[in-house]
Amino acid sequence: MVQAKVDIIFASVQLAAASAKRTTTKIPIVLAYGGDYVAGGLAKSLAHPGGNVTGLSGVHVDLAAKHLEILKDTIANLSAVALLFNSTMNWRPYISEVQNAADSVGISFHVVRVGSPDQLKEGFAEIANSHAQAVLLTPDGMFWQQRMRIADLAIADGVPTIGWMGDIADAGALISYGADTPDLFRKAATYIDKILKGASPADLPIEQPTKFEFIINLKTAKALGLTIPPALLIRANKLIE
Repeated sequence: MVQAKVDIIFASVQLAAASAKRTTTKIPIVLAYGGDYVAGGLAKSLAHPGGNVTGLSGVHVDLAAKHLEILKDTIANLSAVALLFNSTMNWRPYISEVQNAADSVGISFHVVRVGSPDQLKEGFAEIANSHAQAVLLTPDGMFWQQRMRIADLAIADGVPTIGWMGDIADAGALISYGADTPDLFRKAATYIDKILKGASPADLPIEQPTKFEFIINLKTAKALGLTIPPALLIRANKLIE
């Protein structure tokens, strides 16, 4: 694409944007579903990116706290959770966010590291040994790719799982809560339009999500022997039956 001298590179996820930025610092890059732009070295700040990358963030700063809040409303007497994360990626800021959120509501917190799909089974064995009552997934591409296997492992172990994208619940996780992904991709088109009309990506603020999806998989709830409180059912955007 760089050799072809394209006007803009569109990246669907952060890994693609990072690869593009390593290749060019001149061609504008618009990212539709980013994570932490600053920690990932893609921007100096959300308000003033300062480089050639801008776009949307799919991970809201309060996502971890919201996930814990939903789990507390779902599971009676919740006292221990596990966070599954991809150890090949930099999730330290997110892990700190989960830790702070867990501390604020008096929930013990166990971090489980996996570096490849082959380690998922071992990771869930560690989760079982930690006596966690629920699992949070970091918003990671590997977990999206392995969403069906993760759901199967969680159900087999009898542990509820919450993810960040509707696809996660569709695949069998108990709950997903996160940014409305189609809305982010539509908004990415507005960034492309502005850049084609002369705007610089360095000056276009990175936007955090404003529309969210809350999905509950009732088939998974039944498999886990969980009764979802009516108040949560009313709040959900979608129920999978």
